[in-house]
Amino acid sequence: MNYIEYIVLSLEKSERLAIINKNIKILPQLKIFRSINGYNTNETLFALKKSGLKLVNLDTWHYGTLANFLTKYFCLLHQISNNIEYMCFLEDDVLIDKAFPQFVENLVSFKNHNLNQVRIGNWGEGYITSLAGAKRIVNIIKKKGINFSIDNQLRLLCNPEYDDHLNTPWTLLSPPNQGDCLKTKKIIRKMKNASTGVDFILSTDFSYKKHNLLSKISAN
Repeated sequence: MNYIEYIVLSLEKSERLAIINKNIKILPQLKIFRSINGYNTNETLFALKKSGLKLVNLDTWHYGTLANFLTKYFCLLHQISNNIEYMCFLEDDVLIDKAFPQFVENLVSFKNHNLNQVRIGNWGEGYITSLAGAKRIVNIIKKKGINFSIDNQLRLLCNPEYDDHLNTPWTLLSPPNQGDCLKTKKIIRKMKNASTGVDFILSTDFSYKKHNLLSKISAN
């Protein structure tokens, strides 16, 4: 049996913790990876600074969209820095079925292929990555910067992937595009001189020194 680390990305809101606790009954090894809080603009911008990624474009210019991107990016870095053979990371609005652990175990057979990721869920509510795949994805993102929402970027720029969303044994409890991302503040951009090679800057002022990045693994 392959070693697989199971992670749920969450802001740990009470209603989402209720879902997570139900999932832990089926998957006791499930761990929480604290999401970047898109409602906190300073925390999100600090995470962007720490990532070192160039912000080129987003599908929707909201801090939640950026925070979601950075959360999944840091999750991949966690896999790499901890040398995790396989990782399955989930959003916190899915309620898994009893068949889910075996479903994931079966899917890690992609180790025999040159895939970067397995997408599970219609809209990227979950992914499975091998250590080699995570390294390749992170290298692509470092080179290209942030160009889309994370799920679109993974789908469009970080191939090859295997999409198995039609058979995922879980229930999605939040409709697509009804989560936190679009409820956060819009990112206000100020244009800069094109000769500088930068299209815009973020207009929010903040102090990096006052904020600690909260994306850490903790057992629930």
